[in-house]
Amino acid sequence: MRKCLRNTNVGSRAALAAAVLLGSPAAGASPIAAGVLARYIAVQALATTRPVTSCADDGSAGTLRAVIALAGSGDTLDLSGLPGADPACSDSTITLAQGEIVIPHNMTLQGPANAALTIAAGGRNRVLNSTSTDLPSAYLRIASLTIDGGGNKSNHLGGCIYASGLVSLDRTTVTDCVAYTAGGSGKYLGTAAGGGVLADSVSMTNDSVVSGDKVESSSLSLLLYGGGVYAHHDFTCTDSTFSGNSAFGHGGGVSAGGNITLTRCTLDSNIAAYGGAVFVSSTTAQLQVDQSTISGNTSSRGGGINTRSPATISNSTIALNSAQQSYGGGIQSAANVNMVSSIVARNRNDSGANADIVLASGKTLSGSNNLVMSIASFPPGVIVSASDPLLAPLGNHGGLTRTHALLAGSPAIDSGKNGKMFATDQRGTGFAREVPTGMPDIGAYERQVNDDEIFGNGFD
Repeated sequence: MRKCLRNTNVGSRAALAAAVLLGSPAAGASPIAAGVLARYIAVQALATTRPVTSCADDGSAGTLRAVIALAGSGDTLDLSGLPGADPACSDSTITLAQGEIVIPHNMTLQGPANAALTIAAGGRNRVLNSTSTDLPSAYLRIASLTIDGGGNKSNHLGGCIYASGLVSLDRTTVTDCVAYTAGGSGKYLGTAAGGGVLADSVSMTNDSVVSGDKVESSSLSLLLYGGGVYAHHDFTCTDSTFSGNSAFGHGGGVSAGGNITLTRCTLDSNIAAYGGAVFVSSTTAQLQVDQSTISGNTSSRGGGINTRSPATISNSTIALNSAQQSYGGGIQSAANVNMVSSIVARNRNDSGANADIVLASGKTLSGSNNLVMSIASFPPGVIVSASDPLLAPLGNHGGLTRTHALLAGSPAIDSGKNGKMFATDQRGTGFAREVPTGMPDIGAYERQVNDDEIFGNGFD
């Protein structure tokens, strides 16, 4: 039965690949593309699920390293039976004793449903290195696992995970990883990137967490990127968290050379020189922030966000971030910013002026229904309130990510706009975006009918 179901999936994947590789029938199929497609279908048809039954790292049968050595492109490495399948796995951890695990093909690592299994480097090396060049595109998918570096400083690119293609994290935690460079004698020598993950592209979904990861140098260097994650091209985050990551250079939480898209995500307590939570290096990419919270991050320039590309921000909260001198504590942007129904408030900088948003000369803030407390000018209609939004501390108010609840009397209540027709607020199912209908709140959090006045500050 499993084989039949898998072949059905292969058929649907093949149809999608055909559409992408070959284009419309009228256009005619490229012989090269047809060959690639044929190879893809053949490889996927052979893909299988291979159980990992041992937490040891001695190369014996059933160990992760041994199973990967037998696996082919598209295979799933099934670790869901651990730790139960291995009586010796009392600490629910696979500790790598033989260095990083090289993954030569596209693979999926599937952990147990309760995500109670860790693959750890023990402070000695990187954890996973995906060298796949499989067609039509390389990937490494990780689900329901914790990847723990143990603070090793043996790699300057990808402290825990390095990949040539896409890295997909689903309900996965990447923590305590370090990308490190010894630097050099010159001020800007020494490059390191991706404290937790470095890949061509990265996606995070379903309560994935990147925390406590670092990009470090033994000498002064600003060529440090992505304390948590660095993507050469695009990065997407959905219902996930960045917390407590750091990079002296760019992007304490995440940095990318392409588009960055945040949807119902929280980025807090990250530190960098440029962009405490987010740094967008490209001038031709796009930063999109929907229903997300960026809070308590610190940077010299752009405590929450530092972007060189245009930014679109909807129904989000950017608060309590800090920057130095006269740079934007919330947002520092070298490009235009379009913002709708978002809170940018209670951010700070050393000068005390324009602490929430600072735009480069000639760049504009557009949009509507926003609450911004401190900015050089207040475009009519773009900003509807400059009052304190009365935010509760960042806390667990429901959903997969932490949010700032709106306290009773907040000027953000019923003053927003739901231009993208979101059904829920950042917290997801069970938390309607418009309460009452037609009167959404400003920011990532929508105050519900039965919100608890006593514990509205996030404490219990």
